[in-house]
Amino acid sequence: MRTPGTKTAPDRVHLDLLPEPGDGQVAEVARLRGLGATDLDLGQGNAPWTCLTDPDGHEFCVLALG
Repeated sequence: MRTPGTKTAPDRVHLDLLPEPGDGQVAEVARLRGLGATDLDLGQGNAPWTCLTDPDGHEFCVLALG
């Protein structure tokens, strides 16, 4: 659900998403980008997750299957 206005404060909740087995992180990140997510650089470097924002600017991460 879209919210009015622009984001002005950090999120109070941060989601970490774990792809279904067999889907893989790369495929899930590509799917989310296709739905409007954009990359977010938090200085995570070579971390095993990918940080993204939704179209309203809310941050979330996609974890790698371990």
